Amino acid sequence: MQDRYAGDIGDFTKFYLIKRIQRILDYQDGDFGLNWYLNDRPERNGDGHKTSFLADPFHIQLDAQLVSDLNTTLLNRRVSTLEDTVRLPSKAVYFSDPVPSEPSSRHAWHQIALKKLAGVKAVLLDPDNGLQPPSAQGSKLPKYVVSHEIQDYVHRNELTIVYQHFSRQPRDQRLGAINRFLQASISGHFQHCVVYRAARYYVLIGRDPKLLTSIH
Repeated sequence: MQDRYAGDIGDFTKFYLIKRIQRILDYQDGDFGLNWYLNDRPERNGDGHKTSFLADPFHIQLDAQLVSDLNTTLLNRRVSTLEDTVRLPSKAVYFSDPVPSEPSSRHAWHQIALKKLAGVKAVLLDPDNGLQPPSAQGSKLPKYVVSHEIQDYVHRNELTIVYQHFSRQPRDQRLGAINRFLQASISGHFQHCVVYRAARYYVLIGRDPKLLTSIH
C-alpha cells in the first residue's frame, strides 16, 4: 500500500470485504486488524488514479456509505485518512509503520507489527504486490509479504487475508502460483480460499474450513 493509492478502487474492494467479514463473523471492536505494509518509497508511474468507480452506480448501489467515505479520502490521500474516515461495523486495529528495506530492520518491524496486532482474531496484510516471488529481492521486498511473516499470522489468528495483485497471467496460473506459495510457506494444517475482482485477489487462510465457507 502507498499513501497515493488511498481512496482508489483497491480500497473499495478491501474495505467492502472487511465490512462483510465483520458482519458475517459478528466481530466486535478490536477483532479485525489491518497491516498496511506501507511502502513510502517514491515511484514514478500512474498508479493510484483508478477513482472513476466513485461515480459508478454499481459501486454506489453496493455500498453508498463506503463510496462516500472514499470520496472524502481523496481530499488528503494518506492511509491515516482512510483509518479516520472509513466507517466500519466495528473498530479495526491498524498498523501503518513503513516497511523497511534492510532485512535486519524488517525483522524488527515485523515483530512490532505482531505486537500491535496481537489481540485481533483476523488480519489483512495489504502489500503493494502480494506474495513474494523468488525474483523479488533487495529493494523490491517492501512491495511483498514474505513467507515467514504469513506463517506467524496464520499460526496465531483464526483468519489471515493477504492481498495479491495479478495483471497478465491467466486465472489458472494465478491460482496455481498462490497454491504453490502457501504450500511452501505455511507448516501445519490450514485451508484457504480466494476471492477476487479483476486483477485484485484476496487469499483467505485459516484452520477452520467452516469459517472460510461462511465467508466465501
